[in-house]
Amino acid sequence: GIITGEWPADCVAAAAIDVGIVKNIELGEMLIDFTLPDPIISSSQLTVSLDSITSFIWPVTDTAQHATIVFDSNDVATFDTPSSSASVTNGIVSTMIQKTSLKIKPSLFGPFVQALLSQSEVPFRLRGSVDAILKTNNVIYPTLKISGVGFNSPSKLKGCANFPNVVFEKQVSLTFDSAKGTYTLVALINIPNISQLVFILGDITFQLFDKPDLVLVVGT
Repeated sequence: GIITGEWPADCVAAAAIDVGIVKNIELGEMLIDFTLPDPIISSSQLTVSLDSITSFIWPVTDTAQHATIVFDSNDVATFDTPSSSASVTNGIVSTMIQKTSLKIKPSLFGPFVQALLSQSEVPFRLRGSVDAILKTNNVIYPTLKISGVGFNSPSKLKGCANFPNVVFEKQVSLTFDSAKGTYTLVALINIPNISQLVFILGDITFQLFDKPDLVLVVGT
């Protein structure tokens, strides 16, 4: 590998998972854009904890991820990120997820999103591989490219917990359309975000319930 500047991908992936090079993956603030057919995700921070045996000999400078999100034992989405700069400190690789499309399975991705909205913390797994560029001390080959470093690691996101602190700030207006027999209410509502998620939703529909089975108002 040092002579050619390459390390066979199949050897790397198998060895990485067997040895357990990647111990844990943590995400910073995560943006999810639902305004396109395939949601877009990005995160300004992605940290990977490496095994202590290998951490000091892997001076990573760039990474690209090919990952599957596994929630409740189901593969709910996959994504492939562009290459981003990375650094290693005390066995922790720090990089980011640039804007990339999620390839989702709608029937399985829906429960994952529901969990993100309703739970305070959502555990899941990230399974896949990383393409990495490492810095070497070799004058002829100053960098070493390793493709397909396999991982299957736990992760979690802080969820919205059903938005417990919603505050009705004020009523802006209330009008009645006699021809349609409908009211139009414009109000200012403050929804504090206690999660590490930022959602771009586009047009959304709200329902106001008086009882679990009685919808009083439908609005957008």
